[in-house]
Amino acid sequence: MENVVCPHCGSNMIKSDFDYNQGISYYECDDCGNTFSDDDIVYCDECGDQVIESERIDYDGMVFCSKDCVGNYKKNC
Repeated sequence: MENVVCPHCGSNMIKSDFDYNQGISYYECDDCGNTFSDDDIVYCDECGDQVIESERIDYDGMVFCSKDCVGNYKKNC
């Protein structure tokens, strides 16, 4: 399993189950109890790190994981 963290709470304590019919991985977080799939996992457009919902920043049609990444994006434009 790849290094996936819960997009809801940021925990890396997750279980995975794979649905071979659809080719999508489904996960359950041991810490917060939420379930999510590959479709729920979002990556930062600047650094490529996985984005946690509570830290997500939408700017200029892109998704960022922190203010630092937004700043880097603005600086490089």
